[in-house]
Parts: sequence; structure tokens; C-alpha cells
Amino acid sequence: MFGYIVKLFFLLMLISWNLWSLLKYLPIKKINFKHSNLELEISKQNDELFEKYSDEIIYILEKSKKNILIIEDLDRFNQLKIFEKLRELNIKLNNIFKDRSNEKFVFIYAVKDDLFKEYNERTKFFDLIIPVIPFVSYENSYEQMSELFGTYNINKQLLLNLSYFIFDMRTLYNIYNEFIVFTNELQNEDKNNLLALMVYKNLYNLDFEKLKNREGLLYQIITSVDQTKLEIKSQISNLQEELQKLIEESEQSAIKNEKDLFRIWFSKHFNNSNDLKQSDNYVENPNKQFYASLDYSTSLYSYEMVKNIPEYKIELDKINKFPEKKKKLEEEIYLLKDKLSYKIKDIVQEYSSTPQSSFIYRMVKLGFIDENYSNCLNYYYGNKNDSDFILNIFKNKQSVDFNLELNDFDKILNTLVDQDYNKPSILNFSFLTYLIEHSQYEKVNSLLEVGYLSIHNNFLELYYNDCYEKTNIYKIFIDLIKQYKYKLDLTQLSNIDDMLIDSNLFIENDGNYNEIISKNWNSKLDNPTKIEKALDSKTFLNKEFLNYFISKLTTQIDLDRVNDKFFEVLIKDNKVIPSGKNINLYYHFIGQVDNNITSFINKNDIKNLEDLDKSLVSSLINNSELVDEKYMSIFKNCYNKLGVFTFSDIEAEISANKLQILVSLDLVKITEELIQLLEKKKVHYIEKNENVIAKLLLDNKDFIISNLSLILNSLSVSLSDRRHIFIDRIDYFEYNDAKSLVQKLQFDNKIIKVFNRTTNFFNLKIEKNDENTIIFNYLLKKHMITEEQFDSMLYDAIY
Repeated sequence: MFGYIVKLFFLLMLISWNLWSLLKYLPIKKINFKHSNLELEISKQNDELFEKYSDEIIYILEKSKKNILIIEDLDRFNQLKIFEKLRELNIKLNNIFKDRSNEKFVFIYAVKDDLFKEYNERTKFFDLIIPVIPFVSYENSYEQMSELFGTYNINKQLLLNLSYFIFDMRTLYNIYNEFIVFTNELQNEDKNNLLALMVYKNLYNLDFEKLKNREGLLYQIITSVDQTKLEIKSQISNLQEELQKLIEESEQSAIKNEKDLFRIWFSKHFNNSNDLKQSDNYVENPNKQFYASLDYSTSLYSYEMVKNIPEYKIELDKINKFPEKKKKLEEEIYLLKDKLSYKIKDIVQEYSSTPQSSFIYRMVKLGFIDENYSNCLNYYYGNKNDSDFILNIFKNKQSVDFNLELNDFDKILNTLVDQDYNKPSILNFSFLTYLIEHSQYEKVNSLLEVGYLSIHNNFLELYYNDCYEKTNIYKIFIDLIKQYKYKLDLTQLSNIDDMLIDSNLFIENDGNYNEIISKNWNSKLDNPTKIEKALDSKTFLNKEFLNYFISKLTTQIDLDRVNDKFFEVLIKDNKVIPSGKNINLYYHFIGQVDNNITSFINKNDIKNLEDLDKSLVSSLINNSELVDEKYMSIFKNCYNKLGVFTFSDIEAEISANKLQILVSLDLVKITEELIQLLEKKKVHYIEKNENVIAKLLLDNKDFIISNLSLILNSLSVSLSDRRHIFIDRIDYFEYNDAKSLVQKLQFDNKIIKVFNRTTNFFNLKIEKNDENTIIFNYLLKKHMITEEQFDSMLYDAIY
């Protein structure tokens, strides 16, 4: 029995020892045994485990025959107590080594400085601290990246910007490895975008993974840009409607310019029908006055005054601001259209609130990450052309091959989203044809609009050429162009459909006008009948093309064969047969003599000048633009139908040459006022008018002319009248001139002797009358006689 108990005791001891030995290798903190009334708890702390294994550790290090242990990455546990235990271990080791040899066992730690929060913690655990210069940091990661990616021709700007976000060599190597995998697997052409995405993937993996589900910061940025472009398209549409309305209002209005407005205003308020013909002249000379009725009273006005009338000013502002407003709208539309072609980097605004957002916005703003990120990360299976087409759309390429032949349209349609139809890369001939054939007009309209807004690629023009022979497709395409009023560049078309011309569906510039003239209308340039027919069409909705067409005409036509709305441009471009009849037609249409009439007369040898209307010729009397030769010819040929013009008909600004012509043709009534004007302008007027002038001088003793001697010497004026004129104005003459005239005018011989101061002239006795008294007063003023002689020589006659 005793032997049995002894055996059982040793067996229990053996089991306990083995169990305890096993527990040394298990990370067990606590074990509970419960049986009946017996409870046993075995607890081991982590620290005790370290103590428990210290002998094994010492044994291993001792057997390694090394005296240096390098430990790294302990900082990731963020526990300073580890260093306490290791220091204890190091002390134990060195105590053992001290007994056996003079060698010292050294522990070397590779840790980060930021593990130690207090300044004295670093020196507490270490005998010597050696700083390590970082292999990769913000400051030198660019050089490391340049070396790693040197063979891939990565953009220098990208590497410089990425270097400020990468400061760990292991992270850099991992980025490089993933970059290599994606490059080899997908044969990605855009290495810059791929590298930016790999850095994004490694630095901000969580947000990167969200992209798969169309979530995260990057996806939010991309969708916000799409929304911005939709808003831009809406703005373009609104501005185009506003521009179209502005143009239509202008075309429907009879008032095209400032002169038109004043003509209408003047017709309501004019006081003199003759003035109405001169309305343009008042605009050109804003300070010139005229009579007009306003607010039930007639007053003198000038155009300068009219412009300040509130109601008139409002209408004038509308006219003056039309070109400016039209230009402004066109510029705004152009700028907005240009913005539609912007890439995401040109639209997004850089924003930084966290390192992550700072990185993403920076990469997007620099253009190294964009809405086509998926192209760098995914496989595509299918036809190469289809693949290239879709990838071009993903990349939002601005320049693509329109002729790329596509096959799997169902797959393309299912792949694309609504925003893709707003990109220039959607433009493709076969795709547009497919959409037209299958009546998907909403998408067709999107393609046409993108083609029209992408003004530099001529997609619509090139598609026009491509489908010109495809009757059904061409007809639908032309109807759509007409429906949406898309204007084409005719210089890019192989053939020009007359419908494009008739519907005014062409860009308004000289190049397109020339295409129409050279390809479609060349035969109309020298045939009056065809010219009339062309002018009668609906083509000339814009004045610029009308001007261009008429400027190219090689023959002249009569105005009575065309609509009067073309009169002005025809006569302005000298495409009218020069005749009095045609000038009359234009004059009655325009209601006055304008610069077009005078210019036309100056350029041409006018036939049948005598046919000119009297009112038209009368309106030319003060015209300064008409050359003197034409002026003379007109008034000479129309002499018989004209009356005599009065001084009130003649303006002070009339040229001397024209005034001379009127005088020479006896077309002006000689009056004192006119003579003053004639003398001011140094016009010869006395010849043939001596008697008229003499009568004026006789009627008004105070009236004087500069060449009075010509009248006094004129034999066509009676001697008696000449003597009266002389006596009335004797004070104007110098003594010698008066002496000469006294003889020529055959005054009394005694008077002549007095003027000649003959011997003893003072003894002469001369009858005292009004005439002699005036003469003797003159002699007295000139000190040719004395007062005594005056009294002694003149005597009163007794009858």
C-alpha cells in the first residue's frame, strides 16, 4: 500500500511538472480548476512571461556567439515598458559576459524619436543615442522618386508635388511595385495619371476603395464638375434665346439706326415740309436749328436738344446699345461654349481642409487625376475601335477620329451615361448615323449640339459631307439642322444645298458669302433678271450677306425692278443704272438727299438729269458733298424747272464755288443779305446784276458794297442813278477817287474845278442845293476848303 502511494505521488509530480512546462509556451494569463470543494487558480502576467523566457533568451544569445543585438520597429507598440525589460535583459547578459570575458553585449534599437514624449525618457534607457539621417523625407523624396520612375518619363511637376506627400521608403517602394503591376497588366499609356492614382491608393486607401461604389471625395469632385457643365449649358441656352429675341426685334423694327429714329420723330413733330427732307442733315449737324411742334407749341429745336427729350433718349439708347448688347451676348456665349470644353482641372476650385483633400484637389487641379481615372485601373473587353471610342470618352479627349467605325452599339449605349453625351469625344459619324436610323433623337440632338458648340472641329460640316449621298440620313440631318438653326461653315462643304442658303443656315462671314457666290450664285452676278430673283428670295436675312452679294455684281440694274428695301445698298455700291429716274426713286424712298445720292452722282455720268425732281434738286442747293462739276451740271440742266432761290434757302456754310454757280445761273435773288454773304465768300456777283444792285443802293442809303466803283462805272445803270448812289456814299471815297468820279459822272463844271482846285476856284459861285451841299461838306471834311470858302462859294438861288 505504501509503495502504491509513493508511486501515485511521483506520478502526480511528473504530470504537474510536464503541465507547468507546457504552460511556459502558451500565452495563458489565467487557468481555473474546480472540483468539489477544491479550487485552484494559476495566473501568469505578460511581464512574468518575459521573465519566464529570459533564461531561454539569454541562452540563445549566448550560444549565438554574437555580442550585438539589433532591434527595430518597437515604436509601433507605443509601449515604453518594453525598453525597461530589454534593459534588464541587457544587464543580465552583461553580468554573465563579465564573468566569462571582457566583452560587452550591446543592444541597438532603431526607433522613432516621437515615441518618447519627455526629454529625459530618451536618455533613461540608452547609453548612447546616434541620430539617423532619414533616407526618405519630404525634402528628398523627389530624388528617390525620380530615380525609381526615371524610365517612365513621368512629368517633373507631378513628381515634385507627390514628393510633399511621401516620406516613407517602404510606402514609396510599394507605390512603385503597384505601379509596375498596373502598367504591365493594362498597358496603360497615361503613366502620369496612373502614378497619381497609385499614390492616392497607398496614402488614402479607404477613399480610393470607395471609388468602386461611386463614392468618396474624388467622386464628389467629379460629379460636381458635371453639374457645373450642365449649368453652363443652361446658361448658353438662355443667352442664345435672349440673343435671338434681340435680333428678331431689331429685324422687325423699322428703326435701324439713329437717323431712322429721328426721321420718325420728326415726321410727327415737324413744322415745315421742306425741313422734313433734311432730317438726316440735322443729325449730322446736331446744333443746326429747325422749327418743330411739341406739346402743342412750335419752337426752335436742334438735334442736340431732341436727344435730351426723355422719351426720345430712351429709344435712342435702345438703338445705340443694340450693337453693344449683341456683341456682349455673343462674347458671353462664346466664353461659356469655351468653358464646356474645359477639363475638370480648369473648372474645379482647389480646397484643402485635410491632408487627404489637399492631395486629391492638388492632383485634380494639376490634371493628373480626372474623371477618366477608371481607364487606368480597369480591363476592357471587346472590339478595339469600340474600346478606343469609349476610352476616349472616359478620358474626355478633345481631338478624336470622327471616322472610327464602331460595331457593338448596344454595348456602347449601355456603357455610356448621360454626361458622356456632352463631351467632344462622343462625336463619331457611325454612332450618329446609328442614332438617327434608330430614331434616338434626344441623343442625336446632344451630339449635334456638342458638334455645333465645338466650333473648332467642323464636325457638323464633315458629317454633312459624309452623309450627302445617303439620301434618307441626309434629309433627316438637314431637317434637324434647320430645326435647331445650326449655322454651318460653307467653306468646309463639298456641295452647298440651296436650302442652307434659303434658310440662312450658314455662319455669317465673307468666306461663306464667297462660297455661295462662287458655287451657287455665280451666274446671277451679271444677269439683271437673276439678280432680281435672288433679291426677291428670303436669303438676305442678314445685311452683311446682302452687302457682299451686291458688291460682287458685275452689272447695274434699274431700281424699279427690285424691292425698295434693297435701294440703299444697291445705290451705295453703285450697282444702279445712273439715271435721273433711278435717283428719283431712291430719293422718294429715303425721303431726303443723303450721302448715298451725292456719292452716286459724283461717281457717275448721270443720264437725263433734267428728269430729276424739283424738290430733289432744291435739296441739293446747300450740299457740300457734291463736287462742283456735278453741281453745275445738275442746276444747269434743271434750270427751267427751278424758281429763284432766296437768301433764306441758302445756308451760311455753302461753298463759294457753289454760290458762284447759282449766281452765274441767275438762280438766286440778289438782296442785301445775299450780297453780304457773297462778299464774305468773295463771290463775283455784280456782272449782269448791276441794275438790281443799283436799285438796292438807291433804296437804302446806308447799304454799301465793297466794289461800289463797279456800279458807278457801269454804263448799264443810268447816269442819274449813279450820281445819286455816289452822292449818298461820297464819304466812303478817298479824295482822289471822288475827284475822278465827279468827272466820270459829269457833275457841274464848277464842281469839277473845285475838286481840281483850279486857280481862284474859291471865287466861284455855286448854287446851293442838297447835292452841292453834300459835296461841299465832303470837301470841308477833307480840308479842301475852309468854312469861309464854304459860305462864300455857295449861294441860295432866287426863283
